[in-house]
Parts: sequence; C-alpha cells; structure tokens
Amino acid sequence: MTELNPVTAEILRNKFDAIVAEMRATLTSTAYSPMIGEAQECCSAIFTENTSLVAIDNPVHLFSMADTAASILDRFQYDLGPEDMIVTNDPYSGGSRVQEFTLIAPVSDHDEIVFYLGVRGHIEDFGGDLRGNLNPKAREIWQEGARCTPVRFYRDGRLVQDALNTLLLNSRAPEAMQLDLEAMAAAITVGRRRFEELLGSHGRDTVIAAMEWTIDYAARRLSTLLAQWPAGRHEGISVLPHDCQDRENLHVRAALKVQDGSLQIDLSGSDDQSAGFTNITRSMASGYALLPVLAAVGAAVPRNSGIARCVEIVTRPGSLVEPAYPAPTGWSVDHAGHEVANAVSAALAQFLPKAAASVVANKLLAFTVKRGIRHGNTLEQMDSYDYSRFAQGGCSGTYDCDGWGMATASAAAPLPSVELYETRAEGWISSLEFDVDSSGPGQWRGGPGTTARLTPVQTADGEHYLTACVMASDPAKNGVADGMPGTANSLAVTTNGANDIIEKTFLDMTLAGGAEITLTMGGGAGWGNPFNRDPQLVLQDVLNDYVSRDAARQHYGVAIRADDTIDDAETARLRQKPLRAGEAR
Repeated sequence: MTELNPVTAEILRNKFDAIVAEMRATLTSTAYSPMIGEAQECCSAIFTENTSLVAIDNPVHLFSMADTAASILDRFQYDLGPEDMIVTNDPYSGGSRVQEFTLIAPVSDHDEIVFYLGVRGHIEDFGGDLRGNLNPKAREIWQEGARCTPVRFYRDGRLVQDALNTLLLNSRAPEAMQLDLEAMAAAITVGRRRFEELLGSHGRDTVIAAMEWTIDYAARRLSTLLAQWPAGRHEGISVLPHDCQDRENLHVRAALKVQDGSLQIDLSGSDDQSAGFTNITRSMASGYALLPVLAAVGAAVPRNSGIARCVEIVTRPGSLVEPAYPAPTGWSVDHAGHEVANAVSAALAQFLPKAAASVVANKLLAFTVKRGIRHGNTLEQMDSYDYSRFAQGGCSGTYDCDGWGMATASAAAPLPSVELYETRAEGWISSLEFDVDSSGPGQWRGGPGTTARLTPVQTADGEHYLTACVMASDPAKNGVADGMPGTANSLAVTTNGANDIIEKTFLDMTLAGGAEITLTMGGGAGWGNPFNRDPQLVLQDVLNDYVSRDAARQHYGVAIRADDTIDDAETARLRQKPLRAGEAR
C-alpha cells in the first residue's frame, strides 16, 4: 500500500467532498424537476472499487447508496465498461422508493476501473396508479410505480436509446424524466472529469490510498467519540399515528447499546410492516437511524462507510423498518423515516440530553393531480402540484440553541418561491406566516410553526383532485429535559364557506372552484424547563410575535408590562413554583 502523508490525505479528503458538492450543484442546476432543483431531493456519492462509500452529500442515503452500488456491481461485475452507466430505482435492491432513480458509473484510469460515482434524484413520475407515485391507497409496490431493476443506461460512453425509450414509456412526464436523467448523467460526467484531473496530478495509488485513509479516519474518529459515551443500553419509542389505511399507532422502537467505542442500534422491536406506503426499506431505515448519532458527534466525523464499522443496525424482516417485497414504500423518506430518527433521538436523550436533537421534520403530504379529457374520452392525469413544501417549521430546540425552520435533514430544501408557484401551478397563495405560540416552550424554545393558505384554480381543461395525509403529532414525542411539545400539524379544506378538517387521510377528492387549502405545520418541541429561560429572550419572542403575552406568563413565568418591559417582581413570584413538561400555569 502507498505511504501517504497525512497532510496529503486530508487535502484529498476535502477534494473528494468538493467533487461530490460539484456533482450535486451540476444536478440541481440542470435538472428539470423542482423536486431536484428546488426541493433538493437528490444526492451524490463516491465509492471505492469494492463499493465502500468514500463521500456523500446527504447522509440519509449513506447506507442506501452503498447497498445500491453493491447490488448493481453484483449483477455487472464482469460486464461493465469504463464509460458505462447503470440505472435503477428498485427499493428492493438497496434503494428507497420507486420515484428515486440512481445512476452508478465507474471511473477508470487507462481503461481500468479504479472506483465508482453515484447520483440519485427524485423523478417526477414513473408508472403506478397515481401521478407522482405517492399513492396512499397502494397495497403493493406496483400500485406506486414501475420497478426498474439495474439496467445499462450508457454503454462505452453512448446512450442506450432502447433503455431510455423503455423508461420514458412508463412516465406520464417523459420530457421531464429525460431531462432529469440527462442532468444526472451530466453530474456523473463532471465527477469523472474532476477525477481525471486528480489522478493526473496525484496518481492512482495515492488517490486510492487517500480513499482508504478517509474511511479509516472516519472509523477511528467515531470510535474515539463513542468511547466517551457512557456504556449501557437505552430505549426510545416513536409512534406513527396511522398508516393512511387501516392501522393506528404503529410503533418504531430503538434500543441503543453503547460499548467499547461501538454502537448497536436495534430496531427489531418495531411493529410489523404496514399494508400502506409508510414502510421504509432496511437501507433507508439505517440511514435515518444514523442521523441523530451524526448530529450528536458533530461534523468532525466524515460521512462514509467507516461509520458502519462502528455502528451496527439491527432490523427484523417483515417489520415496518424492513418490509418484505412487494410492500409499498412511497412515503418512507418522511414516514416512517421521521419515526425511526425520533426513536433513536428519544433513546439518546436519556443519557446524552445535551446532544439530543430533532433531525427530521414531521412532514405533511398534500398534492393535487390535474385531470382532464384531452384525447377522445380518456381521462388523463395531466399534471400534479405539491403543496407540502409550503409547510415549514417543526425544528425542536436543543441545548444552548433555539429551534428554527426545518429540522436538519429537511433543511436542505429552501422555501419555494411564491411567485414561481403562482406562475406555474394555476393558483395563488393568500398567506404564509408564522403561528404565534406554536413553539414548544423550553429553556431553549422550539422553532415556530407556519400556516399557508393556497387556492388552486380550476381551469377549463381539467379539475384538481386533492390527496393529503396528515400526521398530527407523535404521541410519544415531548421535549427534552422538561421541555414541552410544540403544536400539532393540521390540514383543512374550505369550500363554499364549509371547513373540512383533514385529521388523517384525504384521497383523490375533487376540489370545487375557489376551494382554499390551509396547511399548518406545528412548532418544534422545547429543550429544558421553560422557567429557566432568560426573561430577556422571552421578551424578544413576544416582541417578534413568536410568543403571546399570555403564554409568556403561563409557560415561562415572565410578566411583561404594557410598555414592553419585564415586571421583575411579578416574574420572580411566578417562577417560585417550577414548571414541568405538559403542565399549564
């Protein structure tokens, strides 16, 4: 093995991260779909020749991308050219859900494959019963969309047109799909060019040695940090309120065992798999289970396969976190991904409360499918519009920091442009604002929730049909260290003055002209006893309309006068009795 100077190794490690970032920038800048370009539902990665992951820009996909690459190379190990690209969307070959496609491609040096690149992106539509592939009615994966097992997309640097044509025939938006696949291929091309430069300047042996060093460094760094954690076993539970079908209160259970610089996350106690689309593949469940751990150890640990040397993920076949084929998985990146991360966070909070954090948001599902008759008497699904990204908030407070915006893993997607939405989606947004008193009270309060009011416009050539799923809150989720929960999610549809509250699921229902959709995303939970919050911070929250005067008095024990000053004597009296989580004053 090549002797590697640690300085050179660190320089190359950062270059690997830079290549991954440039691949992502290429993809998000050139993709057609707003799910990639705006919502940032994508990732890029680098692998060694044996598919160990070297660098990735989205740790949620750390296990899934590595498993997908391994599955592809098992099939093509002896039949892969240096300029080939392989494409798949199969959740049961290491992937996540049918709407997320992955490209894996080799990087060669003098026509010899030395390592691999990977890109994943959310495709707008690929078969299934419902445009967009988010189908709460689905009871098998085929109702969500078509499966594309690994197939050669480029051969010897040339597009395999038959493969592309077959893919496009399964999409209701073939032009968009083709442009997104081209953007993914362009990201691979950029990555290859950067590695050509790197191999030319440093040589193959040095680059390969740096990759192995990077993986080893992540393992050593994480093991050192885990060795500082108190040994023991701790359990956490998160509850999926319903599966958009027949079951309620599905439990995800996480047992964390810390010992000798290693960590085992046991999810095998989770409930049996759902008949609906809230199952999550083992690979993706492993990624979500890892997120709270990465948040606890910080950015010092590189995100690569070295982590898997220290962290063992245990699941059970046939469970919510390792469903058996052909269970649907379409909403898994939100639910039960959210619940997996929360269960691990709940376990961490028992022995590392200052490191516990909310890492995912409790997202809503809300979209319309526009239908119309354009060819003969065929009712066609002409377009779909996603409203859920306007529901922002839900980030909990952590030690020494108030919550703000979306939780970590959900924060990559910026708030969509209202103007672009109104131009593109045949509707308008009448309001989008923070909700007063939505934040969970705490020494460090949760982030405020928001309410958005949207009006789809019915057009002459089609009508809008709404599908929505709401997880109001996690019944097992409270704040940490006597922090209090934030408000719940909700969705309402107002038609001709009548207000329908959607408590669980709203399936493919026609919206009358002028109907208004109200999306409310609740606030995050607080950290620590609210009576320990600095009164000056409470005053600032009141002046910023995050907290009302009544809530400041009731939950924080802070009395604020009409002239916007703190009544110190009354505040001292109110705070004589400590306030516990869930207790009103």
